[in-house]
Amino acid sequence: MARARAILRGLRPGALLFGPIFQREVVASGRRRGTYVARCAYAVGLLVIVGLIFNGMRDSAGSYSAVSRLQALQTAAPQLALVIAWFQFVAMTLGSPILSAGAICDEKRARTLAVLMTTPLTSAQIVVGKLASRLVHILILSLIATPFLLAIRVCGGLDAALVLGTTALALTTAVLGASLGLLFSVGHARATTAAVMGLLALLLVQGGPAAAEGVIYYAVNYSDLGAPATYEYHKNILATCAPATMGLTTLGVAMGTGAPDLVIQADWPFDGVEGPVARSFGPTWAWCSGYNLVMAAGATLLTIRVLRRRMLREASGGGAPTRARRRRRRAPATTAMPEPAIHGAAGPAASTEAAPAAPEAPSGAKAGDAHDEPVRERERQREVSHHPVLWRELRQSSFGSRRAAWIVVLVTLGGLILLYANTRMSDEGLHATIAVLGAIVAMIQPVFLTTGGVAGEREARTWEVLLTTPLSGRAVVLGKYLGLLRAQWFLPSVALGHLSVAALGGWISWWFAVHAALIFLGPALFLTATGQLFSLVFRKAVTAAVANLGVALALWLGVWVALLMGGWFMDWTDSRWFARFGHAAYALNPVAMAVSSGESAMHPGRIASEFTLEGFSRVRLSLGEFTAVVVGVLAAYAALGGGALALAILGFRRLSGRSS
Repeated sequence: MARARAILRGLRPGALLFGPIFQREVVASGRRRGTYVARCAYAVGLLVIVGLIFNGMRDSAGSYSAVSRLQALQTAAPQLALVIAWFQFVAMTLGSPILSAGAICDEKRARTLAVLMTTPLTSAQIVVGKLASRLVHILILSLIATPFLLAIRVCGGLDAALVLGTTALALTTAVLGASLGLLFSVGHARATTAAVMGLLALLLVQGGPAAAEGVIYYAVNYSDLGAPATYEYHKNILATCAPATMGLTTLGVAMGTGAPDLVIQADWPFDGVEGPVARSFGPTWAWCSGYNLVMAAGATLLTIRVLRRRMLREASGGGAPTRARRRRRRAPATTAMPEPAIHGAAGPAASTEAAPAAPEAPSGAKAGDAHDEPVRERERQREVSHHPVLWRELRQSSFGSRRAAWIVVLVTLGGLILLYANTRMSDEGLHATIAVLGAIVAMIQPVFLTTGGVAGEREARTWEVLLTTPLSGRAVVLGKYLGLLRAQWFLPSVALGHLSVAALGGWISWWFAVHAALIFLGPALFLTATGQLFSLVFRKAVTAAVANLGVALALWLGVWVALLMGGWFMDWTDSRWFARFGHAAYALNPVAMAVSSGESAMHPGRIASEFTLEGFSRVRLSLGEFTAVVVGVLAAYAALGGGALALAILGFRRLSGRSS
């Protein structure tokens, strides 16, 4: 009975949400400089957007009468609110897994997770307390936009339901992202890896149901091309996807119909009306917010269970000894040269001096030891090159372990076989989809996977050891840069392999595969370099990942926002340079360029002769001109990446803490 009362006391909302873990985390985050830098950057971004819009409104409506100016303000208020809502939604959705990814990882790095087991805190109190402390930051970010929205309300024409709906979507999606980031923080040692897995899981949870419905729709209606469509796509499934709900809300405001409702066709009699009746079940944003909260609760419960099992396993001594026994089983039976330990992202650093050769086997050795000779020979010949950091980085596993590598390869091959079995290779949509997915991967991978090079050294407390070696800053930075580039090879290679097979089979032009390779390479070169720079500037990998994400958003989203605001409110559309800037912003986007290349190059048996660049106007280019644009964009990315690497090398001594 006493145990039951103790459990019930621990499950009280106050004990779960605002317990000692919550208090410690909030106080500690309030002392970090990065917390206030992120909030200031968020507020400055909002201020810039609102300032551009109001400045343009003042210039364009300065010659209007008072009534005309009031009407213009009432028309622009909902549009401005949507711009702020989208900014808030994107920033909070992408930032929430990053904020929570280091919750348990930091405890592991500081070796305090075992200390928590000695306290009377339960795994539920630890998980919910850490999640609540991260949600405080998300709530503060949402409150920063409140003064802007209240100021817009003064202009009139803005529905309060629109503000409530978009804010609820942003908050609940951020809660879901934070809970998923916390879930993967339990099973991963690095915060950057946990953040990436959290973002991928968020993408799956948000887009999975709608994508599954699309697959069913395609399989039923297009299994027989001659038969009429018999399956209708259920649009209500979009209520499980927050970006789609935001898009429907934006479309409703633009058309003057407001936020859409969730409508279900009822086949049963309703209100005395026989036959199918369309019944509204409230706004779609409310259902989407409820879905996000339910999924967040499920992820939190799973995190509590996983953390409890991990803590019990470590308390019983079943963690590290098991790994040690596995290493002993894999170790050779005879004496071998110890592996040199020039530190990369996760191993200890040491000297590059060659170890003494292993002693020769005695003449009376047993014949059964003959299988160890190749092992000894390989270990004798494994020498560190003249570039030890690069040597160590290139030897790092891209998947963490051989078992994980086999699982990923087999799952990928199984997915491709299933895809090829149900889709014709002559389908242009198949090749375009894979090219677009490859471009998205090329945009996302370097944002998060490249900020743990130096930060991982610091978290492992081996950075100081590496600095004691005579290696120059140039050798360390370039070695880690090339190693991080190599770690991103798998997913783009799958897309390029598919396009190469399709080109060999004559289903697409070879130029599509060539352009795709050049398009994928540019963002990897640039964002890997900026990730390396931010990893030096910031001490934590999560902070570096946030900064790298900000660079990516500014490059692919901020440029368009600035151009749209300038063209909308400052009458820049008449300028010739405005159209050129639009084409340049389009060319910098890998997804857009992959679509342009695919539209013209997906023609078997002939070479594409005309490509298009979109933007604020359309430009038609020949094959040579389009290839020159692709190469030019790659050169621009490489130049920007080279500048970031140069800054990292020049500031290495000051940023790394090396005294001489």
